Amino acid sequence: MKISCHSRHWAKFQLKFLSLILISAVHSTASAQFNFTLDLMLAKNQTASTEKCPECAGVIRTHTVAPSDQPLSLSPPVRPEPLDSKLAPLARAMTSRSSVGLLVLQGNQVLYEGYTDGVSGQTGLVSFSRAKSVISLAVGKALCDGKISSLDVQAQSLAPELSETVYGRAKISSLLMMASGAATGLPHGETVPGETVRWLQGVKSQLQTLKEYKSEALSPFSKTAEGSFKYKNQDTSALTLVLQSVYGGKTSDWFDELVWKPVRAESPVQWALDKDGVPIGPSFFVASTRDWGRLGLYINQTLRGENQESCLRDYLRQATSRLISTGNQQFQGYGYQMWTNNYRNRTGEIVWFRGVGGQLVALHPRSNSVLVYTSLNDSITDQVASAFVNLVN
Repeated sequence: MKISCHSRHWAKFQLKFLSLILISAVHSTASAQFNFTLDLMLAKNQTASTEKCPECAGVIRTHTVAPSDQPLSLSPPVRPEPLDSKLAPLARAMTSRSSVGLLVLQGNQVLYEGYTDGVSGQTGLVSFSRAKSVISLAVGKALCDGKISSLDVQAQSLAPELSETVYGRAKISSLLMMASGAATGLPHGETVPGETVRWLQGVKSQLQTLKEYKSEALSPFSKTAEGSFKYKNQDTSALTLVLQSVYGGKTSDWFDELVWKPVRAESPVQWALDKDGVPIGPSFFVASTRDWGRLGLYINQTLRGENQESCLRDYLRQATSRLISTGNQQFQGYGYQMWTNNYRNRTGEIVWFRGVGGQLVALHPRSNSVLVYTSLNDSITDQVASAFVNLVN
């Protein structure tokens, strides 16, 4: 399969996306358990053939950001023997066959770090819906940059291509809260099986999907009004189109410069593009475990008032608060593309980025702690979340 790349280094990174063809086929089912393989996550022995998909573009395109010239330094762990009672459960989690990588930070200090064979802290791993929280940060940056005047404006006033759709009529704040009122079909955000794969393979664009599913959700008695929580990829895609529109189609302006540069990453990151060259906002974001940790520290730092970004701090205080109820037993609240109120966390101080298959990023601004966990399924994700809650409380 032809890969649009100019070096073997970047080609290796892009090959990771080939695994998503099979991963997404599982991702779009209604099953409660998702079982991936490490080979799929690392794209080993995977190929893609246009014979099985004649309409596919044959090229998986990505937006790539190089590492920082001055990566944020992380101090190596100082491990007592044996581990204290609060870190030991996290170390035990890495003995599970499902665990791929786990990192716990308190400030720049690594408290615990572990990986399965073939993976390190610098290895790029496919992220699914954890990417949605990155889009939220980008919206906050655009708000503070003056590109979005208010979260109360309709999306179509910023992205006219969304006109005549429920997403265009929705306020930016409603899209952020998964509350556009739009129809949705399947668990974990998909409209119909394989829709995200069609974006990945260049068969369709996110905009085409939004126009196909442009109406309010119908209940037996009435339409679902804007303001009702319904988890769906379309709302995140609409936000991504807004970002592209207000920055003149330049992903580098809203992502590279505003969002990723302050993270001071040590490894390349990539975001898969749809048919129109727009980043697939709800998913398909490749970043290393350590750089997810750096992103968490940057958000914590902003919330703690340790930098000069007061506008972004105000936005993030809303984004990380419980703004709407989810009806989800494990994560009962939602902010702006971020989950809140894990049922084990009575204080509600921890904010969560979540992805299918057991992917977690957890932020505890008060203690400046961050958890990053990647797995092949969600069999022990609740145990990992519980261990982090116990660690910071």
